[in-house]
Amino acid sequence: MRMLPLLALAGCLAPYPVTTCESAADCRSAYGLGAVCGGDGFCSMEEANPRCLQTYPDDLWQRPQDFGDHLVLGAMFDLGPDLPNLKSALLAVGEASQAGLPGGIEVAIVGCSYSEDDAADGLTVDEAVVATSEWLRDTMEVPAIIGPGTSGASILTYETLAADDILLIAPSATSPELITIDGEISTDDAPGLFWRPAPPDDVQAAAIAADLAFRGVVEISVVFQDNAYGRALAELVQGEHGGVTKMIPYVDDNGRNLAVPDAVASPTAEEVVFITSDVQDVVAFLNSAALLDSYDGISLFLTDAATDPYLFAETTPETQAAMFPVIRGSRPALPSGAVYDTYVVSYAAAYEGEDPTLDGYNPYAYDAGWMAMYGLAWATQQESGITGTNMARGLRQIASGSPTPVGPGGWTAGLVAFSNGDSVDLEGASGQLDFDPVTGETVNPIEIWVPRDETFRVIALCEPNGPCVSTED
Repeated sequence: MRMLPLLALAGCLAPYPVTTCESAADCRSAYGLGAVCGGDGFCSMEEANPRCLQTYPDDLWQRPQDFGDHLVLGAMFDLGPDLPNLKSALLAVGEASQAGLPGGIEVAIVGCSYSEDDAADGLTVDEAVVATSEWLRDTMEVPAIIGPGTSGASILTYETLAADDILLIAPSATSPELITIDGEISTDDAPGLFWRPAPPDDVQAAAIAADLAFRGVVEISVVFQDNAYGRALAELVQGEHGGVTKMIPYVDDNGRNLAVPDAVASPTAEEVVFITSDVQDVVAFLNSAALLDSYDGISLFLTDAATDPYLFAETTPETQAAMFPVIRGSRPALPSGAVYDTYVVSYAAAYEGEDPTLDGYNPYAYDAGWMAMYGLAWATQQESGITGTNMARGLRQIASGSPTPVGPGGWTAGLVAFSNGDSVDLEGASGQLDFDPVTGETVNPIEIWVPRDETFRVIALCEPNGPCVSTED
């Protein structure tokens, strides 16, 4: 599943205007992807979006005229660190498509990047999130988007599209602020348009506090990126921690740099908890802290964004020698088992031997892709049309019933169950996709890890709202 560059679409289609239309779907059917219905009621061609280069099928933009009748889904990620997440989602959509969709539907997926560096348009991350959301809505007319990859981007995307009946399935957006973004409860009539396979961070905050208490840590400084993810998790840690907590928010590189000495200004500080969604910030913080004598005797606690190979690649040898022995961190428990193993093999086969285990959220992204396919299957067989809400109703049908693994091996059984109006108990690559029927959320155990020998060695496992138990002999 090689990713190919976007080609200019002009010249692939007949001259405009030539065909009347009521929707972009009319024009795509006649001329292919990229054709839209203009305000004058005629088809026209939108300029190709340079942020949306990654696709399934991978030659989508080489011959857009061949995909005009495909149902188009969207995906949104920062395609620097999150490219493997997108590739996991594309893999799932490709597997389901090759195995066969109900009603003869054919699916394409267009992946977009909201990174500042991924297009020469001068957009900030927030501006790019809005622009790509609107493009997927207006030009592609997608009923669902897999992503975004962060909580802040997810909130902004949801706010941009809230009135448009578009389902969001965000693999790694874990802020508790998102629990009620689409309503207090999930019902069949109002299933909600924001879903995520990863658990919210209230479980992680409880695990952090439990680990601090177990080690007898009393006074901590919490340095946090002041966004939806960092702020919410920091406040939860503060609420769970029984000792002294100094809160230090930052919004940019300057603020982060000022926080380095400020975090250990108190002579009785014992530990710095550093919370960010950006592994580059983790590296910068550690490389700076390693230069200060005031960090002698101070422990550090990191969260899941730090569990990236970038941490080992970009910290200096001096930083690793000084800081790694006093670092521990938390993250949702990594999956295991037959479904996860099959995903790992399939990913490596599709992407020239690449290892998906290096990013802990890759299996969640794979599951998000399959969730979109199950939502589509339910909407096709049990609802009046393919809309975001109708697909979301399908997601309420994957947490009970006959045990069914995600992937091609369980797809046929899932389609049969849905055709009969029955639910399935879907086991994902990330674990059981047991969505609570009221909150629409999942829960998973939390791992406590330490960086050792360029790996993240798990030393304890914390059950949701339970104790942390050592995993070491």
